[in-house]
Amino acid sequence: MIFENAYKRKARKIGVAYLCWFFGLHYAYLGQWGTQFIYWFTFSGFLIWALIDLFRLPTLVANRNKDIALEVLQHVKLHAESGTTVVMTGVPVVAPTPEPSPPEVSSTSDPVSPLLTSPLFTPQATQNNWLIPAGIIAALVVLFGGGWLGVHAFSARAHASEPVSPPVASTPTLTASAVSPAVSTASVPTPEATGPSFRLVKPLSDPVRSGMPRLYDLATTMDGSDGKGCALIDPGNPVKRCRVSVSTTGQYTWGSAWCSANAAGLANFLNHATFRYEIDGQPINKEQFWEGHTSTCLKRRLVVQDFQPGQTHEFRLITELDRSIQDGGSRYPAGRYELQLTVKAH
Repeated sequence: MIFENAYKRKARKIGVAYLCWFFGLHYAYLGQWGTQFIYWFTFSGFLIWALIDLFRLPTLVANRNKDIALEVLQHVKLHAESGTTVVMTGVPVVAPTPEPSPPEVSSTSDPVSPLLTSPLFTPQATQNNWLIPAGIIAALVVLFGGGWLGVHAFSARAHASEPVSPPVASTPTLTASAVSPAVSTASVPTPEATGPSFRLVKPLSDPVRSGMPRLYDLATTMDGSDGKGCALIDPGNPVKRCRVSVSTTGQYTWGSAWCSANAAGLANFLNHATFRYEIDGQPINKEQFWEGHTSTCLKRRLVVQDFQPGQTHEFRLITELDRSIQDGGSRYPAGRYELQLTVKAH
């Protein structure tokens, strides 16, 4: 029992050896420090060595346990022959005084101890040891393969959920023949439909400050009177119709501007107002306008150029209020307000 306990205390366990293999410490666990340093220095033989050791680890453990068994037997034999106390399991045992052997029993050769051939000190390789490394490889494949598939599945879902913006032309060209005019009365000429007729350009700064004329500044009323009121919303006249003549080589600006007496007035107006821009019945996105926003004013402007001679176009600014607004000295009832410009190039 003393020898068995001593062996079990020193023997290496296969389960612990596999755990050390996972962290690259199995040679240290087997007491082979020289091999361990070489294993580290070569980065486990660029993983090939580690894969080979995964399958030969049971043999390495068995060989190490054989060496431990021999060390235990030599230790026991040495102390038994000297007649000293042998301490193997923490309990002192005094070896009995050897009696003289009969002459016929003495021999010059040292017989082999039966302990060396006992099942306890001769570790046998398990027939199914290959199942353990195969299971480890399968677990690693599932772990890392599943993680790889999970990452790619998540990336695919994230990519599919990203919004895709439609392409937007930087300098759109309007065609007068695309849409018929929304308003056609005796006092408003019908635009002529003859193909591309002008170009819109989004300015980088306020073109009015650089001296570019506004279409509203050049407008007159349909009866030819002063057209200064064409740029103003009139509570008593919700629909204003004006006309303007432009040059084919000129550049003009068009858009909207609303200024209030104070910041609170502007904020109140913008909370209840919406602006729509149309040219020949086609809506113009506000993103195409340069926008200047201060505490009391909101301005949107774009540049119109390259008019074709003889063409007529309808520019409409539509402002809708969802409730009555008091701004400065004027009250604007809820409803729809339109500023219409009939532009003709010459």
